[in-house]
Amino acid sequence: IPQTYGLTTTPTPLAPTCYRSVQPGSRTKVMIPRHHCVSFKYTAPPLRIVQIMRETAAEHVPTLTSVVHAPFIRRDGTMATEPGFDAASSKYLALPSSWTMPPIPIQPSAAELHAAVNLIADELLVDFPFVSAADKAHAYSMLLTPVLRACIDGPTPLHLVEAPRQGTGKSLLVDTVATITAGKLPGTKAYTQDESEMQKTLTAELLEGPSLIILDNLTGRIESAALASALTETVHRGRLLGKSRMLYLPLTGVTWLATGNNCTLGADFPRRVVRIRLNAHVDQPQQRTGWRHELPTWAREHRAELLAALFTLVRAWQAAGSPPGHQIRGRYEGWSHVIGGVLEVAGIPGFLSPDAEMVDRDTEQWRTLVQVWWSRYQSTPVTSAQVVQIALQGGLIDRLSSATTERAQTTMMGRLLQMRRDQTLGTYTICVGAHDPRRNTQIYSLSVAGTVAEGTGPETRDEVPF
Repeated sequence: IPQTYGLTTTPTPLAPTCYRSVQPGSRTKVMIPRHHCVSFKYTAPPLRIVQIMRETAAEHVPTLTSVVHAPFIRRDGTMATEPGFDAASSKYLALPSSWTMPPIPIQPSAAELHAAVNLIADELLVDFPFVSAADKAHAYSMLLTPVLRACIDGPTPLHLVEAPRQGTGKSLLVDTVATITAGKLPGTKAYTQDESEMQKTLTAELLEGPSLIILDNLTGRIESAALASALTETVHRGRLLGKSRMLYLPLTGVTWLATGNNCTLGADFPRRVVRIRLNAHVDQPQQRTGWRHELPTWAREHRAELLAALFTLVRAWQAAGSPPGHQIRGRYEGWSHVIGGVLEVAGIPGFLSPDAEMVDRDTEQWRTLVQVWWSRYQSTPVTSAQVVQIALQGGLIDRLSSATTERAQTTMMGRLLQMRRDQTLGTYTICVGAHDPRRNTQIYSLSVAGTVAEGTGPETRDEVPF
């Protein structure tokens, strides 16, 4: 895209294209320079351009992987701040014609680092009601992850901004982060419990090659297998809608953000989620006044200075030898090392603190259940119907509410116990015994962690897991 044309419009999403597939009769969305401006329109590619592309050796045609709208850190640690095609990353950096990046010190002094941290803390994040220091540290992480994404090996977790009620500032915080790091407000996607629809949503979104994916207003229980897989993999596999063709879409350039109100997480999600909890402690948080700046407008107007502040944090970390962070999240070691290292050098506490861990409500309920179970029966074998009575009396297992009859509750509990087979919860392990022919039912028991309950060894079970 020639800079001489003074491109000011936002490039449309790109689709992977091989130059050999461009035919004279095809219709492709191309940029047409007219009178020193650039406009987009669907038109047949000029025959001469098609001929040149088909005759030119493939190595002479540079690969364009994505169009980005914010300066970024390349994989080798250098900074891409100049508009135009960046050969080192195969990205096109599209910035406003009036864009001016403030100078960034190569080795920031303590005063320069302090000023960068203060700009973000005292001007940008100052009015958001973070519950703890960890929640605020994770807001820094949400700002830094898109900037440093190319330097992070492997996947990155979902940054979930949550609050007890609407109007606390969740979407405002996410919109502000998107304005700074992506240069625009990307469309949000709704989370759905329908697994097929969630898979289609993710595939369609990833086809656009986004740097941010935002899931808005998560409610209820979050347990999508498709989303869980996308958060821990580097390639997403999905089917092109309306076609039998399978797509393999990279996830290594994506940062995941979400908002929600007191949503709960399924068993697979607590380690995949980084919490940023807000709580204004007022009846109508949406009516709060006295904000220092009007966001995200102020962030858009001071975007260059805010990005320079983030880059200063990165430069300080690089000048210190790029030490890895000490707090590590499993499956996200690359992200933990980089983001944790930057925040530690900057003196920002709380990153991955246990205080901000998302609670798996399901597992917490089961921990309570086995404690009551042990106090009543200890290691005595019981049936699933007996476990149901324990759960119902204490209101301990939410999932049982979907079963409307006693038989359905007993059947569901049996399945849940099988899913929890050999799991240690607190100090007790759930054991599945052999089928009891006298009562014509499966029996279950508890054992103290590290021991095997009598009659529940593998040789007595009706099935042995491999």
